[in-house]
Amino acid sequence: MVSQYRTKRNVIFLLLAGLITFLAFNRHSRSGEFNYHSQIWADKAGYYVYLPGLFKYSFDVSKFPDDIVKRTGYGFSSDSSTGKIVTKYTCGVAIMHLPWYLLADLTAPLLGYSDDGFSAPYHWAIDLSSVSSLMFGLYFLLRILRFLNINQSGKGVIFFILAGTNLYYYTVADSGMSHVYSFFLFSLFLFCLFHSDFLSRGIVHEIFLIGIIAGCIVLTRPTNAIFLTTFFIPGIPNLSGIKTRLRNISRPRNFFPLVTGFILIILLQCLYWKNTTGSWIVYSYGNEHFNWTQPQIIQTLFAPKNGLFPYTPLFILIIASVFLMPRPERLYYFGIFAITTYVFASWWDPSFGCAM
Repeated sequence: MVSQYRTKRNVIFLLLAGLITFLAFNRHSRSGEFNYHSQIWADKAGYYVYLPGLFKYSFDVSKFPDDIVKRTGYGFSSDSSTGKIVTKYTCGVAIMHLPWYLLADLTAPLLGYSDDGFSAPYHWAIDLSSVSSLMFGLYFLLRILRFLNINQSGKGVIFFILAGTNLYYYTVADSGMSHVYSFFLFSLFLFCLFHSDFLSRGIVHEIFLIGIIAGCIVLTRPTNAIFLTTFFIPGIPNLSGIKTRLRNISRPRNFFPLVTGFILIILLQCLYWKNTTGSWIVYSYGNEHFNWTQPQIIQTLFAPKNGLFPYTPLFILIIASVFLMPRPERLYYFGIFAITTYVFASWWDPSFGCAM
């Protein structure tokens, strides 16, 4: 019975992965390359440029293909004083792209394309990267639901998250943005928390891996750091459970592998900053800033341009469901929603750019 369920589940996942891959490739095959819709353009190019920059060009602008900054929508820039390629985005998305980038590097010449890091196979690789991140994210989320004995409605949860949020859009249409990779890392992080009592067992490589995942979460999008507070709450029904987890984290055998894994990943970003700017820590967003004293909360939640509730009304049900949770989790989730809303509403552009 269990094997039949697994077989059915795997078939469904493969069919879904095939369908979404087709939709992503179809979308981009019609829009072409080096334009607003392409996989390596503007913000997406800024996330991606680490890979050709590191593996092919040493971030030296003179070695990059001609006019590449303009052709990719100015997602990154060149520093005339150092001759280096500069991107304001952190390297987490590039880390997620890495396996598929290497595959594109191997296959591009075989398919008759340039292996310059920007030809068609590298665009396709980003689509494959986004679809694989989506599917693994859904898989780990389904495993979490099963662990919580949410079996019958688990598939419904998966469906509504995929169809009722912007997850589908950022997998198929804007596959180079950070959203779907954040989703994958969040699901993986929660799976690690729910799947085993890793802190009590004190298995070094498991704790080290969670530190690496946490580092990737922050580097994929720095404001994702808010999500790491889930380390202390989900699955813990009372205050004593939170105290126990804090006590377990503080043990040297747990604390040092966790922090080491986290720091090693963050160090990758620091090395890039040191190479391109001479400083280990850089605020790379320049004049873009947070207005902490003037958060645009109403606009963030309700505006016709990217307001949370008009664009994702499913969140009304999600927030309502929090009332059904045990008190510690209820307080946590309302608190984390308030903090996240405040942070996003404080950004200089609370709509975060374009809408539909």
